[in-house]
Amino acid sequence: FGLASVPKFLLLGVAIFVAVLAFMLVAALLYFVCKIPFLGAVLAFVVHPVLVLIAAVAIIACVWVIFPLFAPAVWSGLSFKNALASVFAIARNRIVPVVLMMMVLYIILAVIGMLVMTGLFPASMSLTGLASGIMGGGGANYGAYGGGYGGGYGGGLGSAMSMFSSGAMIGAMLGMSVLGILVGALVALVAMMGMNVLYLQASAGLDTAGTESDLEGAFGAMKEKAREA
Repeated sequence: FGLASVPKFLLLGVAIFVAVLAFMLVAALLYFVCKIPFLGAVLAFVVHPVLVLIAAVAIIACVWVIFPLFAPAVWSGLSFKNALASVFAIARNRIVPVVLMMMVLYIILAVIGMLVMTGLFPASMSLTGLASGIMGGGGANYGAYGGGYGGGYGGGLGSAMSMFSSGAMIGAMLGMSVLGILVGALVALVAMMGMNVLYLQASAGLDTAGTESDLEGAFGAMKEKAREA
């Protein structure tokens, strides 16, 4: 089911790219119109801030609504069109509560991350320093001593000890990497759960029929334009 959801996410990326491209083309056309002498300056005074405001609202909707809520919509079993209609209906009718709830979720994640790092960071720094002093430094010092004292045999033994010490530190660092991944996964699970709950609250009792018909009309117009092209 997860693999079957991947094409929907790719299709969302393609749809957003097409929408951005269409917006940029319209903006470029308006900017060309603004090159008209005298009247163009007045037009640019209005057109440029309006385009910036539209783009800003679209980016806020994508970052705070569409991207976080599209995944729970797809994972709940909706098709691409139904998931998109659900997210757009939320963005159209409940964007302010969703943005506020998303901010609360991010604050909770920041607090959880701070609590975890309060213990993890000093513990990892102090113990990593101790481990490097014992597992990483001893072999190197012995190798230097052996190389200066006994020629080939001592140098070879020192190199072997150094390699063993480096391998131990590599194992320790790999273990720390796994620990970091596990801690990050736990925080990510909290974020995913929060987004799922947020989507369920935002979509409860929301009528998406009108948004679905609007999307069908938009898709139909795009197909007609593509066929004409």
